Amino acid sequence: MSDPRINRRQAISLLGGGAIGAFWFSGAWAVEHLSKTSGNPTQTKLEAADFSFNPIDRTLGSTLATDFTGDHPSKNHIILWDKPKFLASLSNRSIASTEVAPLVIVGGGMSGILTAYALRKYNPILLEQAPRMGGNSRGESWRGIDYSIGAAYFTKPDSGSFIDQLIQEIGLTNEIQIRQNHDPVLFQGRMLSHFWNGASDPEHSSQFVILKKYFEDLVAEKSGLSIPQIPFSPKNPSPETLRLSKITFKEHLETLLSGPLHPHLNALIERYCWSSFAASSGEIHAAAGINFFASEFQSLCFVPGGNSRIAELTLSKLMSQIPHSHFRPESMVYDVRADLSGARVSYVDAKGVSKVISTDCVVLACPKFIAAKLLHEIEPERAKAIKTLEYHSYLVANVWVNHSSKFSFFDLYSLEKPDSNEKSLITDVIANNRSGKIKSQSSVFTFYRGIPMKNARTELLSDRSFQKYQNEFQRELKADFLPALGIKNKDIADIRLARWGHPMPVPKPGAYTDGTLETIRKPFKERVFFVQQDNWQLPAIETAAAEAVYWAPQIEAVIKRSKFS
Repeated sequence: MSDPRINRRQAISLLGGGAIGAFWFSGAWAVEHLSKTSGNPTQTKLEAADFSFNPIDRTLGSTLATDFTGDHPSKNHIILWDKPKFLASLSNRSIASTEVAPLVIVGGGMSGILTAYALRKYNPILLEQAPRMGGNSRGESWRGIDYSIGAAYFTKPDSGSFIDQLIQEIGLTNEIQIRQNHDPVLFQGRMLSHFWNGASDPEHSSQFVILKKYFEDLVAEKSGLSIPQIPFSPKNPSPETLRLSKITFKEHLETLLSGPLHPHLNALIERYCWSSFAASSGEIHAAAGINFFASEFQSLCFVPGGNSRIAELTLSKLMSQIPHSHFRPESMVYDVRADLSGARVSYVDAKGVSKVISTDCVVLACPKFIAAKLLHEIEPERAKAIKTLEYHSYLVANVWVNHSSKFSFFDLYSLEKPDSNEKSLITDVIANNRSGKIKSQSSVFTFYRGIPMKNARTELLSDRSFQKYQNEFQRELKADFLPALGIKNKDIADIRLARWGHPMPVPKPGAYTDGTLETIRKPFKERVFFVQQDNWQLPAIETAAAEAVYWAPQIEAVIKRSKFS
């Protein structure tokens, strides 16, 4: 079976450039609704907020932050990083009797949620190690303002696509607003419009104009250009996509411009790549870079709470069709076994009780380096291929402000230090509550900081990292962003940090042509399927959605042959 014709825009187009990608263009903010009716976002939130594992935390009140939200992997590390010791300890524990179910999904991020939605008629059991579902598509709320602590937006899906149908079915249509014009960039303390016309350096505008036309032609499919489609069918890949996947994004751009990039362009592209991939343009392959960057010239959709709102409403819809007991947060899977007769999933529940589910199919909707530790008798070639994958980290700071701030931009990129190669920089800021739909005397601004370095999560997990990074955010905010946003230090109610240690698989050159793709993606013993954005080393929820759509029929075929169906 070949992959369906699903591209970034058609499949889901969430994030518009990765888990923390952002828009930087010049011009005014234009808003329109996908529907002519306005809806009532606040009412819908209340209807969807009555389950404890909601991806949006609306229980914060005004409590000041003393630790990270986002990742808290200590329990995982205890179990998986010394699995033999943990398995040995089970001899002293009682194991609950084996449960039977047709489908078990390991991982409650968007990959797992969308797979569950595609196969909801089989009442899948969804196991998530964190207290809340959503993965890095999670959010929080302060004084009625929902905001993202991870993935923030998506591009407009094609009519009739999987995501277009999902949006309608979960009741999200009336909340979506669309950015059609371009955002400014922060340059020398001011919001600079018309960046792509060379406004930051009019005397040397030629490169700006060339790149602008190139990406506009890609989107419009002019001059023989088209956006590299990822995912693609491994049986029938585009030769141009494969060619671009062998070189870096930086190399490709320098070839287009016949030399090094203008410092301002270079700075913008690096900030974008740090934000979207937690990697530099010299680390990612050109097919991924073009795929993401070109989407920035397309329509952008947002809802309050970012992609956590999509996760929330999808789960709410699922809970109307699937038994509530099948949604299991704080359930740490430690072992997955399969043979031709079926599969077994072993996990520790929220109370510390070890349990087993006998099932016909397992979907591992978790990162591959976790899957490698879960899968019993994993093939040596798959284990070797997984070790070649690289994952990077990022931080998100949400600043609570004690006054109402309205801005025309959605996402503002910073070029305050265009000549700096320092990787510990805030890349961009999202203005929440910009539509004015929620009447509030407060504001929340979301700041992103990709960390394009190997093993950064080790530093992020240290005992002193919260205070260290909170201080660093405060210093940079005070120096660059807050004056431009008209925010004074006295107006800041709190700075809350979200830590994401390994959500960003880096699309390194060569991975699509050296066999890695096929090896990590293929089913295990015809019983275990892999649905995750790292199947393609492309950190975007639309990747997960496309994979859920692709694998669902094959998973269903196995279930239909099962004694459990």
